[in-house]
Amino acid sequence: MSIDVVICEPLRTPIGRFGGAFAQQTPAALAAHVIAEIVARTGIDPARVDEVILGHAYPTSEAPAIGRVAAL
Repeated sequence: MSIDVVICEPLRTPIGRFGGAFAQQTPAALAAHVIAEIVARTGIDPARVDEVILGHAYPTSEAPAIGRVAAL
């Protein structure tokens, strides 16, 4: 059995200040933008993505599995 593995380039959201432009965005919404941009840059077929590994500095109860929530 062969397994195709794709490693994408690292990408992050811009750094903002507390209470700034991103204050009303949920972590999952920001992460979804990052995932969409990686898909656009790499040209990978989104239907072929079966796992997302994503981290962030301040996990919350709102989205404890941020990679899963953002990928949905």
